[in-house]
Amino acid sequence: MHSNASSTSDLSFDCALEALSIASDPGDFTLTATVDGVTATQSLASLGTLVPQEVSGVLPASNVVWSGLIRVTGDVTVPAGGILTIAPGTVVLLDGNGTPGDSSGADLIVNGSLMANGTAAQPVTLTCSDASARWGELAFVNASPSVLRYTHITRGGRSPGKGHTGKGPLLRIATGAVTLEDCALGDSPAKAVYTSGIADLVLRRCLMARAITGPEMGDGISLLMEDSNIQEILPEYRESDDPAPDDEDCLYVHNPSGRPITVRRSVLARCGDDVFDCLGGPITVEDSILREGWDKGMSLLNNDLTLTRTLIVDCDKAIVPKSSTATVRQVVVDHATILCQDHDTSTSPWGYAVPPSNPDPDTPSTGLYTQNKSGQSHAGATLSIEARNCIIRAKEPVKIDSPYDPANTVVTYSILQ
Repeated sequence: MHSNASSTSDLSFDCALEALSIASDPGDFTLTATVDGVTATQSLASLGTLVPQEVSGVLPASNVVWSGLIRVTGDVTVPAGGILTIAPGTVVLLDGNGTPGDSSGADLIVNGSLMANGTAAQPVTLTCSDASARWGELAFVNASPSVLRYTHITRGGRSPGKGHTGKGPLLRIATGAVTLEDCALGDSPAKAVYTSGIADLVLRRCLMARAITGPEMGDGISLLMEDSNIQEILPEYRESDDPAPDDEDCLYVHNPSGRPITVRRSVLARCGDDVFDCLGGPITVEDSILREGWDKGMSLLNNDLTLTRTLIVDCDKAIVPKSSTATVRQVVVDHATILCQDHDTSTSPWGYAVPPSNPDPDTPSTGLYTQNKSGQSHAGATLSIEARNCIIRAKEPVKIDSPYDPANTVVTYSILQ
């Protein structure tokens, strides 16, 4: 915990949950945890003696139900018109590949509809069948509306490369509407999510963590994210075939079609590049925390932003609007607290050992920054920033590059330090 006050010391915590591997199946058992006199217990059922149902190929165009223990030995496709229902407590093990950078892991491809009906007591799990061989992706391709509840999706990402960084995703939507509620995705050397085509993604009470990119939203996306966390998007989760840091953003939005991107009551934290990296379209952020972006909290190119009741802390630069065309871009910030921290963006983030492939120059920490960036900024653009009822602390609380007009940045009823 870092304090900017010279009179106080930083605090550090070393917390870990450790478990020992066992040589054989222990059978069913009860897990007990005790901390400071408070005890909790949970009964756990072993799957070690169950024989999995092996599945591959195209499923029937009807309502197929998976339950118990399922092993996916090759790509499985839910055809158009078909419905795959996964019962509470089901564990789906998918075969994979152990070679870093490989893209041949088994995929679950949904052209119809997927209903994963996990509960808090009996979640659904999709993970690898072999701890050393990651599976591919859960792909929705021209799919019917699908809903996943209390579903864990982990240890995949050996899928074909897509999008900005050329890395495969753990979950892919290529036209379709997908809702995730109370789900967790991560532990993957891949994008958490990749979308293309006309796609609608709803995230409620979800966690995405320990990946090399958060959701990468392509043209035509509509996103509603509520009460969710995206965190630990870091280069340390890269594989040995491509270890150099490259755009470890919590949320990457490429949305010139202008469909709504809305984030409410959420935390996006601890990434190797930008917390939000946005290219085109309207962005709305409400009642959220954006924390520990090695570079920017909000990187905007051809975006309009409305940000209210939100904390941006420990980012090198907080909000940076740019425009590649001679048009008006508007940023409205209301009741926000912005506390920037100097990060040397010419080096790898957070002490990572491998140098960055395309480092940014190091600059002083900046709060609101109207940037003239080579190759991205149009001299004829009007970049309007209206900030009110804010606290902004940075080496440069407000910075405006030439040739942009300082009169277009208006800060009222605010504290600048």
